[in-house]
Amino acid sequence: MERKKNKQASASSPLDSYHSFLKSLVGQEVQVYKGGPESKKGRLMDVQSDYICLHAQDENKDKDKDKDKEKDKSKSSIVYYRTEHLQSISENTKSNSMPRFDEDDSDTCEFHSAGSFNALMKHFIKKQAQINLGGPESKSGMVLAVSGSYIALLTEDDGVVYYNIHHIKSISESNYKQNEENGGQEFLIPEFIEADDFHDLFGKMSHKWVSINRGGPQAIEGVLVQGIGGHYTIVNNDEVLRINPFHIKNISCGPKGSYKKAKQSNQKSSNEKNEESESSDESMSIQSEQKKHKSSGRKTSGRTSSSSSSSSMDHRFEKVIKTIDYIWKPR
Repeated sequence: MERKKNKQASASSPLDSYHSFLKSLVGQEVQVYKGGPESKKGRLMDVQSDYICLHAQDENKDKDKDKDKEKDKSKSSIVYYRTEHLQSISENTKSNSMPRFDEDDSDTCEFHSAGSFNALMKHFIKKQAQINLGGPESKSGMVLAVSGSYIALLTEDDGVVYYNIHHIKSISESNYKQNEENGGQEFLIPEFIEADDFHDLFGKMSHKWVSINRGGPQAIEGVLVQGIGGHYTIVNNDEVLRINPFHIKNISCGPKGSYKKAKQSNQKSSNEKNEESESSDESMSIQSEQKKHKSSGRKTSGRTSSSSSSSSMDHRFEKVIKTIDYIWKPR
């Protein structure tokens, strides 16, 4: 029994030591990832069981304010990193040892705190979020639901995309609002599939055309067919691929970009209908104006004829007011 306890302690000691190391950096300036799209510098705000919270620095802090406004709206200053994918984290001991005299709102910034990364996802429901800071699987949109091991994200191009939480590297709250793009009008939320977990979601998408992964060499499209033993098959023309749902980062129904094309076509058809109704209204108004002109022309012609006849009658029966007789006398 003692040997078993020692084995369990030794097996869990690397994770515990790594977790305690991260907790010792809370409040310090660190850099998450050495490079790449997920790399950020900032102050470490919180450390939980399987994620960390970073108050990222503004990269355009010393640039013109107008350029800051043109910065990508989908990036937020609070970033939550999943510890499982965290490749490296470093601190600048020189800058951390120096006293700070500038005003910093890191101590007063608001951030979500949850027991796990899955529980953290529920704070983003009905909010605009940025999934991953970069790369082919990076997407921004509204989080519609969090169920089991996946989230449903409403995106602009592909509609509802279902992300496997296990493969999400980071998430941050986005300042970009979808209704601003629509001129402040409310947009309709399409129907989406609800399932217990990511594996059950694949079962409900069976015999449908799906798109797996947004980009990269592992991105595929085709008809999803349920297999035996938890594996699935993608059929696309002559190609048959057998996949394991656990290694799929995200999935969506329909070809890529089909949601945006459908919206554009619907908007185009609605605009054409509006133009047709406006043209019909204009033609009706023109016809009514022509009828008015015709009727007014008839009335004016009758008035002119009566006035001319009355003037002629007045000329015939003109009264003589006074007559003068001139008598010529010879000289």
